[in-house]
Amino acid sequence: MRIIRTMRVHKAIYWKKTGIDEFGQPTFETPIIIDCRWDSHSPQIDMNDTQDDTSNSMTVFPDRVLEVGSYLMFGGESVLAELTDKPPNIPAAYPIKSQKIVPRWKHDKLPATPDAQSRHVMIEVTL
Repeated sequence: MRIIRTMRVHKAIYWKKTGIDEFGQPTFETPIIIDCRWDSHSPQIDMNDTQDDTSNSMTVFPDRVLEVGSYLMFGGESVLAELTDKPPNIPAAYPIKSQKIVPRWKHDKLPATPDAQSRHVMIEVTL
């Protein structure tokens, strides 16, 4: 699916969650940079002739299967070089809330595993 590869025009920093330490804090692998499409949505609700922003929601289409509970942050090499803290303490790093694998029409029987990304699936991650 060439369209899926060409739509990934952004870079994101990915911290894979590995577990919990002896103090109950999450632990992470060294952050890596992944290719993705990062879409931010700000839905507005019209209530009594005023518009209120409800919340921001972000959808990311990454180049690999990500793990729920891990963290993502928009940015590339220059942003990664300046990071010194764990992702829960970085305001611009978002926890991965859910992940959905969307198979291509004729290839709905193909599995997508964390180790090998099939070119016949699209992965949608909600932050």
